[in-house]
Amino acid sequence: MKKNILIICIGNEIRSDDGVAIHLARELEKLKFPEIEVITTHQLIPELADTISQFDLVIFVDASVETNKNIKLIKIEKNENQSEISTFHSLSPETLVHLSEKIFNKNPEAYILKIPANNFEFGTELHPQTKQKMFEAIDTLINFLNCIKNGTQNETTTS
Repeated sequence: MKKNILIICIGNEIRSDDGVAIHLARELEKLKFPEIEVITTHQLIPELADTISQFDLVIFVDASVETNKNIKLIKIEKNENQSEISTFHSLSPETLVHLSEKIFNKNPEAYILKIPANNFEFGTELHPQTKQKMFEAIDTLINFLNCIKNGTQNETTTS
């Protein structure tokens, strides 16, 4: 089954590694996957609920400040007890998926790809380790999409 796929890359390029997902988006665009749409944003806003409602699969990509330095691909599980939205300035991926279901009656399969980051100071360059993790994240993403294509998907964590 061919899926309609959206990848949302979140970050701020002038905060060094916080922009890793934006850099990843540029690399993905070079690969020219026809079944994938890639968009970039500084933050998740409610208006994106309409956009994600038009896709079968949504993958959010963002820098991670967790001390664990592994790339993580985590499925967003449906939460029946999702609380109401407390702010409309910035949303979590989980809240955005919930909003898509609540407003548009669409609940795409959704994942978060977390890329370990080191430096969030002002600047435009990625830390060398973060850049390496970005390319590993692209490999993780491609492997995952191949699993989806072959019907063998699962949650993934890589180092």
